[in-house]
Amino acid sequence: MVGVVLPAKGMPPSPGVAAAWRALKGPCETESAYGCIQVRPYEIGARKGREARVLIIDKLWHSLSDRDPLYLHYSYAHFVDEYARHRHGKTTPVAVFFIGGGGYSLPRAWAVSRPGSQLIVAEIDGAVTAAAASGMWVKDWFGNGTIYNADDDARLVLQRQPKLPLYDIVFGDAFRGGTIPPHLASREFHREIAARLKNGGVYMVNAIDSNKDPRFVRALARTLRLEFNTVQVWADPVQMFPRSNFIVLATDAAAPFSGRNSVTSTYGIARAWERVPNIEATGEGVVFTDDFAPTERLVFF
Repeated sequence: MVGVVLPAKGMPPSPGVAAAWRALKGPCETESAYGCIQVRPYEIGARKGREARVLIIDKLWHSLSDRDPLYLHYSYAHFVDEYARHRHGKTTPVAVFFIGGGGYSLPRAWAVSRPGSQLIVAEIDGAVTAAAASGMWVKDWFGNGTIYNADDDARLVLQRQPKLPLYDIVFGDAFRGGTIPPHLASREFHREIAARLKNGGVYMVNAIDSNKDPRFVRALARTLRLEFNTVQVWADPVQMFPRSNFIVLATDAAAPFSGRNSVTSTYGIARAWERVPNIEATGEGVVFTDDFAPTERLVFF
């Protein structure tokens, strides 16, 4: 990431910067209790000619969705889908709890590629859900038994569910720019997640932090190790800007990707992701709890 007005959820290559600036100058389409929301058309470089739209909240990009639901523009979302393909195959139905909806890129992709899946999305801002429904090609998937949405705090939504092995995947995508809800990073919340994962299930979270000194991600990884046997941190080295997307993966199953330290894409945009083992160190960083979680003091923004 460069500056504070570029995509907070996975920065596309530089040819789109001018278009991004033009989009950000526009007025709010909706101003909710949580932020200024815009949906704008987007074209970029080699993807020119594809119909894509950007969801912008408070001048930060939160989703870049293609009309084709299987075309994932953002690298971190592509990685999560690659993991699901590796673990569950390409079309097997899965049960997934999404912490944060944004543009609903992954729920939409899995509704198409994995018919019969149970896709539960907790998005606290109903205005974001409405913007995604009307502007990001999500509307058709609501109300037909494919994507279930709750406009509520994700922790409350999860706590209302029984402590049973319900989910194959829990995916956290609610950390927005420099705003990190402490109660979604605490050990107690991780315990709630672990109690609802199936055998072999995984919790993955997209986090944005400093490339050189990711204090928040390091603390998050340390906190997760208290509840999960395996914690890994992955990143796309091509997108290692001063602020970068990290995918933190926690599970009690065997080592993801059969213990590999690098993964290349099997479809779509050619990409590669690498483990960042120096962040995975068990002894570094604070432990986030409900009583003490200085998330916004640690994250680089």
